[in-house]
Amino acid sequence: MQLSVATRKRILELMQEHNIKRPYDLTRAAGISLPTFSDFMKGDTKHLRSDTVLHICEAFNITLAEFYSSNLFDDVMAE
Repeated sequence: MQLSVATRKRILELMQEHNIKRPYDLTRAAGISLPTFSDFMKGDTKHLRSDTVLHICEAFNITLAEFYSSNLFDDVMAE
């Protein structure tokens, strides 16, 4: 699986786990731009900056290590 696909799936998993239904709620909690997030989640943008992923982790109250500890990243491929 490509890194961007695994990242999208992980974010969706975490949104479901934390009962976050709207992207706006996550982006507001993370302090990131809704268009940036939406473009990534739609696949219009292939990568999120590492600091953006960190802000998303902070919104979920998890570490980067916890974010990437998912099985989704076990066989990830570069794009």
